[in-house]
Amino acid sequence: FVLLIIAAAFISCSEQACPLTVRGGSWPFDFTRDTFHQAVSSLDQCGQMCLDDPTCLAYTFSKAFDNIMTYCYLFRHLGEMVECDNCESGTVPAYLSDGMSCAAGTEDILDEATTQTAEECWSLCLETEGCVAFTWFKADALFPNYCFLYVSCNDEMACDSCVSGRVNCIPAPQCFDYMVLNEDTRNNKFHAESDGSHTFYYDWIDSLETSAGWRGSGYYRMMPPAGLYMPESNPGGYYCGTGIHCFLNGKHPEELFVETDVSFYYQEGTVTKCDGYFVYYLKDDSASNWCRYCATSEPIN
Repeated sequence: FVLLIIAAAFISCSEQACPLTVRGGSWPFDFTRDTFHQAVSSLDQCGQMCLDDPTCLAYTFSKAFDNIMTYCYLFRHLGEMVECDNCESGTVPAYLSDGMSCAAGTEDILDEATTQTAEECWSLCLETEGCVAFTWFKADALFPNYCFLYVSCNDEMACDSCVSGRVNCIPAPQCFDYMVLNEDTRNNKFHAESDGSHTFYYDWIDSLETSAGWRGSGYYRMMPPAGLYMPESNPGGYYCGTGIHCFLNGKHPEELFVETDVSFYYQEGTVTKCDGYFVYYLKDDSASNWCRYCATSEPIN
């Protein structure tokens, strides 16, 4: 069951209230407290190794040398995430000491249910918006197989026959798992007629003039030579290699790792401020509303 949770997390992490997994991101490795293992066969095995270690908070499974070498990194302290190549990472519950629970009042209890295992209780917490911790009572407890979900867990208290833990959510996994738009024709200074082709490009997967880097709806990062950001005003004319422009209709957010709903003038989407760059959730265009998402290298205010 635990392995199913790890595998399913990579399929549905974007739908979870608390993302547990990410591709392309990991944590700084500290040789004095973290450990790594070679020749680990799979992501599931790496995750299971972390679950079997009561001091482990997160893991990273990576491949190197054309996938000949595999490594499993186990982390006992989590700092700010960093980008990594050919890697997949995940977190596990930060279990409280045996026989300890959250010292919570009735106002801190988000929900309650019955589950057969502590892992099922943990999974339920992950699926519930606002849940930060859980306590599951064993079959011989006063409340057998009861699962309590908490909105806060600032203090702890003793309990009989219980298993408790805090969830380790990954902030903004899209900051590490994104697609790239980097065509030079996408820059707000490029004119559609400047190369003599007079070609207008669109970010619509079914268009005859689909942009080379466009892969349909999803998270994207603007990179050179296209630019670094989306412009906050309409480039106008035939710039960005198109006749219909999608641009950020407002200002970029300032809060780190928070996904913000925004308008791209012709489309709705989101923007996330990551560490030194922005990631945008961009929707595939449609036959009734063609446009192209523009990029710029000019500093944003």
